[in-house]
Amino acid sequence: MGGMPWGKYHGGLDAQLGSRLTLSLPILGALRKIKNMAVADRVTYRRLPLGIIRGCVYPINFRHDTRLYLGLAEREIRPIVTSAVRKAGRCYDIGAKDGYYTLALARMAAPGWVCAVEADRESADRLTHTLALNKHIDSKTVVVKATIGDVVNEAAGAETLDHLVLARGFEAPDFIKVDIEGAEASFLAGAAEVLARHHPRLVIEVHSEPLERQCLEFLARLGYRVRVVPQASWFRELRPLAHNQWLFAEKG
Repeated sequence: MGGMPWGKYHGGLDAQLGSRLTLSLPILGALRKIKNMAVADRVTYRRLPLGIIRGCVYPINFRHDTRLYLGLAEREIRPIVTSAVRKAGRCYDIGAKDGYYTLALARMAAPGWVCAVEADRESADRLTHTLALNKHIDSKTVVVKATIGDVVNEAAGAETLDHLVLARGFEAPDFIKVDIEGAEASFLAGAAEVLARHHPRLVIEVHSEPLERQCLEFLARLGYRVRVVPQASWFRELRPLAHNQWLFAEKG
């Protein structure tokens, strides 16, 4: 697979329009409030018409998931994930929640293998149900209900990637997506041996500048090249944290 451009990305359109369109965020917030007044706060399973899981059945709450339903969620990393996942690949969705990326990876890697790791039991149960509704996807999927970081305590539901792969016999990864809201560095520490041996590509969502620096330093020590992917400046998603972007890492 060919290389990708490296260094921090600044698209021409973002550079020209970013500051002006960022001013529209209060307007977007107001429109969101109006939408929430008109839309019921409930989850229903729907077949998605667009996006990286188009055709899949997925739980949607239109108060929160309109972008996802329209295929616009996290559009910044969509081309990266699409390029990084290979056919018949072995993928991990760390912090899977309801399984949006689990389904996406299962489609992209088919006929492959995908392990979804989710700490919240309600979300993990819903994910298991969602996968059962999408049996047309030709990949094997496994759901692990566990908190994943740098400590193993099976009785407490705490795991590391090293333990899953090297001790429990799970597949070694080709690609890993990580979204665990503040535990990114802990996950990497608990995955060090797997990363050193198997060199999977990673997309990591980072939620603070200190955590981003920790992840960059850790990956550099393992010989990874890292591309920082910021949020889009135009038509950006409303996010609760001021610093929220992604790292795409692959072995040099």
